[in-house]
Amino acid sequence: MASWHHGGPFSFSRSQENEARRKTSDATVSQKLALTVMKIYYHPHFRRAYKSLPLSVKKRAENRVEIFREDPFDSRLRTHKLHGQLSHLWSFYIDSKYRIIFEFDEKDAIFLDTGDHDIYR
Repeated sequence: MASWHHGGPFSFSRSQENEARRKTSDATVSQKLALTVMKIYYHPHFRRAYKSLPLSVKKRAENRVEIFREDPFDSRLRTHKLHGQLSHLWSFYIDSKYRIIFEFDEKDAIFLDTGDHDIYR
């Protein structure tokens, strides 16, 4: 989005412009992924972490992964890009406590870790 006037009804702050670009970029990723069949790869660390989850969380995770396969940006997942040292990674909610961390690789996804908020450390 561009600023055409200073102070007019169509003016935007730099942060608003950057936020709009980010959302557009995220939407573009979502559109590209929706057009292809996504494969999910499981990193060995993810497999180990998944085994240690409580059974109820595993069942919920299976449901969330199915939603993810259909649309990685489905609002129920609250998919979001991470910040700081993890800024190249993404995360989505299993529930209010547990998350799955992943990265996109072309049209596929690699699940890297799962667990509670401690996985961000």
